[in-house]
Amino acid sequence: MKYIEKIFLLIVLMGFGLSSCTVDEPIVVTPKTLDQYIDQFGKFVKAEKLFVDSCKVSYKKGDFAVASTASFAAYKASYVAALKADSTIIFTPGVTIAQIVAGNSSLAVPGKTFRAKLNIADLRELNDSIVSATNYNNTIIVGSAAGNVLQYDKTQFSNAIALAIGTRDLITTIDRQVLAALDALKTAKAAFKAAIMPDLTTFITNSTNYVAAQLVIVNKSVVGYDINQYLPTIKTNYLTVLRTDSTLFSAPSALTYAQAVTAMNNLVAPRTAFVANVSDRRALNDSITAAIAYNATIAVGTASGQVPQASKTTFTSAITTASSSRDNPLTTDGSVKASNYALTVAKQKFVAAIIK
Repeated sequence: MKYIEKIFLLIVLMGFGLSSCTVDEPIVVTPKTLDQYIDQFGKFVKAEKLFVDSCKVSYKKGDFAVASTASFAAYKASYVAALKADSTIIFTPGVTIAQIVAGNSSLAVPGKTFRAKLNIADLRELNDSIVSATNYNNTIIVGSAAGNVLQYDKTQFSNAIALAIGTRDLITTIDRQVLAALDALKTAKAAFKAAIMPDLTTFITNSTNYVAAQLVIVNKSVVGYDINQYLPTIKTNYLTVLRTDSTLFSAPSALTYAQAVTAMNNLVAPRTAFVANVSDRRALNDSITAAIAYNATIAVGTASGQVPQASKTTFTSAITTASSSRDNPLTTDGSVKASNYALTVAKQKFVAAIIK
């Protein structure tokens, strides 16, 4: 203990020793003079007014956002008026520092409002790409002849253009997002070009190859209720249309362009729906199967072993709701478990409603 006390004393003495060697100099703050305030704030107001007067609406970085064009005149007029008023105060004979500071403070709201609408990234290249893509999209029509596109491909490209426009018109868009939007639109345009229908023979050949490739994928898919498996109806629906198209394309000489296009359009809905389960719903399927079987054994009536119609309807509805959850491949694990729990509770209430 005495050793610790000695160490502490030594540290204290060292501290005093260091302090005795240090000259404490007071921090001197020299206040600005009135002339300095006038010079500083005068230069600021002049620079801001020059900036606002030269600012224009465009997609260039630092210019007023095109998406906010409707506000440009009002926001500019408000800020310019505040700048002029502040300039008048600054250069008024006999002005005080307090008046200069107060006048400068009055610039905050209109200045912030105006500058909040300035582009923080250069959007010109993205805008040019959007205009080019839009014009190109307008020249290609949906149809069943060479040079046309399927509605699906038209919709995909139109959606890509809309996403690019959303990025361009967002005031918070930064350089990285501009580059990403440019790449995405470029990719979408390339895909759209590739989707333009060639001559009938080439179109049928391409369609035949696509259907054959899809058949391989679908035939290899595993049916079931586990994660990454495919629901039976989803696989069957897509497989049926693919087989129909495969048969149709096997006799190309008898096909017209319209028939070939219709065949490919028929693939869109089942192809979009062909999605693997994102969660395991086997337990839910077992519960549904058991619930359906049990429900079928209990009749509606007033005798012993029967149930009221209301209870029967409620339980049947619960089974339908659970089935809808099971039959959606995108139902998450949490939702699947919640559906299973809800069905279990519904069955318990159904059992409790059976007349003794």
